[in-house]
Amino acid sequence: MKELKELWLGRNKLDRIPAEIGQLSTLNWLGLDNNQLTELPAEIGKMSALETLSLDNNHLQDLPLEIGQLSRLKNLDLSGNELRELPEEFSQLPQLLNLSIPHNQLEHLPENIGQLNRLERLDAENNQLTALPGSIGNMTRLESLKLGHNHLNTLPKEIGNLASLKELSLRSNHLQTLPPEIGQLASLSELYLGYNQLTSLPEEIGQLTQLPSLDLRFNRLESLPTNIGEMKSLDMLVISHNQFQALAPEIARIPHLKAIFADSNQISHIPPAILQMRSLTNLELGGNQLERLPPEIKELSGLTALKVAGNQIRTLPMELIELKALRYLDVSDNPIPVMRLKEIRRGIPECMMLPRDSTEEEWLNAFRSAKKAEEYLLQNGFSEQDSITAASIYTNLAWYQLMSMRFESVDSSLQRGLSFVPDDPYLQSNLPHSLLFQRKFKEARKMYVKMRSKAFGSDRFETFGEAFLADFKEFEEEGIISEEIHQALEMIKSRLQQKK
Repeated sequence: MKELKELWLGRNKLDRIPAEIGQLSTLNWLGLDNNQLTELPAEIGKMSALETLSLDNNHLQDLPLEIGQLSRLKNLDLSGNELRELPEEFSQLPQLLNLSIPHNQLEHLPENIGQLNRLERLDAENNQLTALPGSIGNMTRLESLKLGHNHLNTLPKEIGNLASLKELSLRSNHLQTLPPEIGQLASLSELYLGYNQLTSLPEEIGQLTQLPSLDLRFNRLESLPTNIGEMKSLDMLVISHNQFQALAPEIARIPHLKAIFADSNQISHIPPAILQMRSLTNLELGGNQLERLPPEIKELSGLTALKVAGNQIRTLPMELIELKALRYLDVSDNPIPVMRLKEIRRGIPECMMLPRDSTEEEWLNAFRSAKKAEEYLLQNGFSEQDSITAASIYTNLAWYQLMSMRFESVDSSLQRGLSFVPDDPYLQSNLPHSLLFQRKFKEARKMYVKMRSKAFGSDRFETFGEAFLADFKEFEEEGIISEEIHQALEMIKSRLQQKK
């Protein structure tokens, strides 16, 4: 045991460590994680060769002062305990590189913690910290500082001295402002500021030219610094759940920005400058106060995802169909006419669009059934019953082609169905509908009037006139009737309702 280098005693339900552990003077790795320890013996300080000490997920409430004697300690994990404070002797760990203390009950860090000037990673998330000591600025080798899920109200200006810092997590605190010195963190590549109470950002944040993403969700921001366009590496900006009334035009100056997440604000319009951002691939503006999308939206030629659900948009510009790269469009929960939704959906068939159109799926199912029926009949010939089945399949296909506004295909499906059963009343009743939606109003009106008194031959309708009027009602409910067709339809209805 005198030459022992590594010892793992984790997950053993240990509730105490004997003082004799201090005799393991050659041990450099000790794992005591996931036990039931409430204290450590003072003799642990005699383990002069120890470099890694894992004490995570125990019930430690304090640490012996002798822990400061572990002069070779490089890695210390105390996460998931019940610590309320760290002893000042922590400053006597000159070799410490990694300190992990999340998920404790710490209300403050030692004032002299800055003496750990070799520290590279400090994780103190999920504690009860309300402030940081100014000495933290002495940790000039620090690369990762995680302080999320605490109660921090302010940051010391000395934080700007952390020239090596690459990752800074401050999410879920009570920060209302940031010190201007944050702009001095020139090496920063990860910054998390979401879930705070920020009302403004310092202009100096524009100096963070290496930052690829900026997460500001769930704050109280109404504007962004004017020099945000200087953040030349930024490709994702998250400003969801703030108080923006418009997207800041300055955003358009960010040269390589790909994604803007700005849902749940009070945005009422999109500035023209934003609509010129060719690099933009993802734009999320759901839950705002937009009443329209400008036709210039077509200029966002690289856009692959557009989310504007939950606004007050009453129509969509047909220019949307010029966005050939678009693969996801969410316009749900807006008062947009069904017909316009169908027109947009037809214009960008490769794009997944919400809300979903059930008639699209029904049309696709009907199309597949017709294709299978043709294959079967070509291979096996057909009986009288097969003919009736095939006619029914093409009736369904023609109907869903109407409902999904594929008007140019309706007539061919009807003719194919009639080739199986020439007197099928459902197929015949759709013939004038096909003319109507192709805007052949004169021919349609003539056929409607000619057929109106003819017996339908079904329990559902006594005459074709009754069937026509029932279909018109369904067309109106489905929202596929344009203003032009509506005018023609009113005249046709009037004729159908007249006595012969």
